[in-house]
Amino acid sequence: METTKNHHHTKKYTDFLEQDDHQFLLWRLTRDAQLETFWTNYIAVHPDEQDAFRRAIVVADSIMINHRTMPDSEKLYGRISHDIRQRQHRHASIVSLWHKVAATAAIILLLAGPALYIAHQQGQHNDTMAFETLNVDNVHDVELIIGKQRFILPDSAQLSVRGNHIFCGQRDLGAWPVEDKVSSRLLVPVGKHTFLSLADKSQLWVNSATEVDFPLTYASCSRDIHVKGEIFIDVTRNPTKPFTVHTNRMDVLVHGTRFNVSAYPEDEEASVVLVSGKVEAFDRSHHSMMIRPNQRISVSKGSMKREDVNVSRYVSWKDGYLSCEEVPATDVMRKVTRYYGVTFDTHNTLLAQKKITGKLYLSSNVDNILASIALLTGTHYTRNNNHVIFRNK
Repeated sequence: METTKNHHHTKKYTDFLEQDDHQFLLWRLTRDAQLETFWTNYIAVHPDEQDAFRRAIVVADSIMINHRTMPDSEKLYGRISHDIRQRQHRHASIVSLWHKVAATAAIILLLAGPALYIAHQQGQHNDTMAFETLNVDNVHDVELIIGKQRFILPDSAQLSVRGNHIFCGQRDLGAWPVEDKVSSRLLVPVGKHTFLSLADKSQLWVNSATEVDFPLTYASCSRDIHVKGEIFIDVTRNPTKPFTVHTNRMDVLVHGTRFNVSAYPEDEEASVVLVSGKVEAFDRSHHSMMIRPNQRISVSKGSMKREDVNVSRYVSWKDGYLSCEEVPATDVMRKVTRYYGVTFDTHNTLLAQKKITGKLYLSSNVDNILASIALLTGTHYTRNNNHVIFRNK
C-alpha cells in the first residue's frame, strides 16, 4: 500500500472513496488492524488532507450498514459498477444533489456486493404475492404540458421556472404571458423521476408515477401546487405567502420547510413526513394536525395519525436509494414495482413475510436490485420482460 499515491494534487474526499485498490473502503468496512495502522500513519504523514479524509469517513460510515459478504457479490458488483460508469457518462453535464449522492452511495455500497446494504429477517410462509404495474395517464416518458403545448423530456430532467420561462437544463422551452395564467402539469411515469425548481425557488424532487400541477406565477397571497403521487419539497420561506400542497386526501400548509408528501391514489393512506420546519395537515373532514421534524402524519379511512419516525426511510428515494429499517419485503417490492414498472409473483418462498434492513441503491438497471434481493433471501429470480418470479433455491 503506497501512502504517497495521488499526492501530486489536492486530495478530495471522493479520491478516497474511488481508489482503484479500494483500501479506504475496505478499512471502513472491515476495520482490519493492518489497514487501521496504515490509515493512521497516512493521515499523520499528510495532515493537509485531513479535511477530505474526515469527510470521506463521514460519507462512508453514513451509508455502510454491515460487513458481510456473500457468494456472487463480486459478479453483481461488476455489473453495477459498469452500470454506474455508463450512467455517469450519460449525465456528466448534470449537476444535482440527486446524482452525486446516488453515485457516491453506489461506489460505497457495492464494493462488497449487495450483502453490505440489506439484511433480511425470516418470517412465516406465504405462497403468492403480486403487484400491478402503475401508470400516469398511460404515459411512458416524462412529459410537461403547458396550456396546449406538450414537451417530451429526458429521464432525470432538471426543470426550472425563471420569470415566465421554463427551462430544461439550459434549454429554454419557451415563454408564456403572465396574465394568461396558463396551467402547467408535469407527468412522471413509472420508472422515471425528475427535479423541478418553481418560480419562488422552491425545489421539488418528483418520484415515479407522479403528477404535479404547478403555476408559472403565484397568486398575490398564496402559493399552491397539486400532487398525485410522491414528492420531496424544499419550500422557500415567505411568511406573507404561505405554501400549500394539495392532494386527494389532505392539504399540507407550510411557510418554509422540507418535507415529503406521498399521496398515490392506489395506496391505502396518504402521508407527510417532516424533515425540518413545521407544517399543518388538513384532511377532507377539516381535521388538522401540526407536526414537527422527524414526525409523520398519515391519513387513512377518515382518520389522522401522528408518529415519530426515522425520516430517511421516507425521503431517501430522492437521493437514489431506499433506506429500510425492519421494512416488510412486500413494501420494498411495492416501491420497486413503482420505481421500475415491474410486477412480482413469488411462489414457494418465505420472502413475503421477511423484513429488510439496510439501503438499496436504485440502479438504472432493475436486475441489480432484483439480484440483491435474491442473494440475501436465499432465492433466485427469473424475469420475463416486466414480470418477475422469485423462487426458493
